[in-house]
Amino acid sequence: MSEEKKVTNLSIRAAYDALSEIVGKNGRNILLKEAGFEKIIDNPPPYDFTVSFTTPEQARIYLAVVDYFGEVGAQAILRQIGYKGATLASEKGVADHLRDIPEPEQFFKIVELFHFITGKGKVVEVEPDIFALDAFDCIHCIGVKSKKQFCSHYTGALQGLVDNVKGRKTYSVVEEECRATGGKTCLFVLRKAS
Repeated sequence: MSEEKKVTNLSIRAAYDALSEIVGKNGRNILLKEAGFEKIIDNPPPYDFTVSFTTPEQARIYLAVVDYFGEVGAQAILRQIGYKGATLASEKGVADHLRDIPEPEQFFKIVELFHFITGKGKVVEVEPDIFALDAFDCIHCIGVKSKKQFCSHYTGALQGLVDNVKGRKTYSVVEEECRATGGKTCLFVLRKAS
């Protein structure tokens, strides 16, 4: 029997903070109640990498956002939650060591860091020196059918890490394949911004 995947306090705190910023305290509380997270409404987890939650618990927060705002309306919120999580992690210095690594290894290391922090996906080279996150274990689009890519949380998180290391608007993260649209996996590629 395999062990259930775990999630850090920082990941859940990022969702808590992003929801507070986007939908306000009352909206956040409604969504957390819907997700079964009443225990953190008045006592959010600390900004640390302690593993205190499970992946299915984390997924319930995202599903509550989708249930409340709809599949399309939820995407911007989920992207912001991912970006906020990466920003919080970067403020803790987790990406500082990547700034001095030369490209293209730097991009490999950014995706590898995402995998390390979240425990999700794996690093793949999709073209020479072009790296991506293959999120074969994506928690966002399980059972979802969509005409558009659906996993904006991962896009936001990777974009936050890239922006922290390379600066804003220099590189873009694009979900080029999504299981919700019929893909075999969810694939997030780092490309030079046009």
